[in-house]
Amino acid sequence: MFQYRTRSRQQRRVAIGLHGPLTAEKARETAADLYEAVRKGRDPAEEQKTTARRVPDKIEIVMDEFIQRYLAGKGRAPSYIEDTRANFANHVLPRWRGREIKTVTRRDVIELLDAIVDQGKPVAANRTLAAVRKLFNWALQRGIIEASPVALVEMPGPERKRERTLAADEIRAVWDAAGELGYPFGHFFQMARHRTAAGRGCSYAMGRYRQGRAHLDPFERVDESRPRACRAALTGGAEHSRRGEGISKEVTRERRGRCAGDLCLHDPR
Repeated sequence: MFQYRTRSRQQRRVAIGLHGPLTAEKARETAADLYEAVRKGRDPAEEQKTTARRVPDKIEIVMDEFIQRYLAGKGRAPSYIEDTRANFANHVLPRWRGREIKTVTRRDVIELLDAIVDQGKPVAANRTLAAVRKLFNWALQRGIIEASPVALVEMPGPERKRERTLAADEIRAVWDAAGELGYPFGHFFQMARHRTAAGRGCSYAMGRYRQGRAHLDPFERVDESRPRACRAALTGGAEHSRRGEGISKEVTRERRGRCAGDLCLHDPR
């Protein structure tokens, strides 16, 4: 038994443990830790009561709080929030429901991912790992856990990069929207469509871009004397404004926010 007085001179007692399972040496170490806590102004007896009243950090409770406070609180897209919630419901909760989050180990995480891969869903396993990693990192920042079991866990499956081209109705929608934008951006988009469809421009091999895919730049050879002047209008002119080429940053910033229908300009860099 450890007895002390609080700063308000109230006398308190804290049970250290039973003799036998608890050795005298261990009891002295625990008493020394309690004494240090009292010296710093803490109240160990009240802390024990608060801990006893606290709701256990069940994995499903922490997930709900993570979605509400972190994802929704940070203004993440509703579709992203729903995908994360579905990921938890389909893959994580069936195995971990009812467990306290601090009891989840790295081996539990690896077994969870292996089970998803064995179902023939390697990409789903990657998405589950990403969601679980964010969950545990958030719990670590909040002090719910002391270490993340996802540390050093690698993606279990390869990522497949999708190749997609616009359908005919999508091309018509882009063409009409570009016409509404007017000069200069609308004309540039329409010219890019013509040159790309004709296979003109400069084709770069895989590896030059971060995506690791071949790329056709329709504006690379628009004007042999000024090969990048037209591209400067689309990319903001930051690189070429030092040489007096392209469109000024102020004009680009103002026009980049213009929208035509559902099409809004953005910086493609």
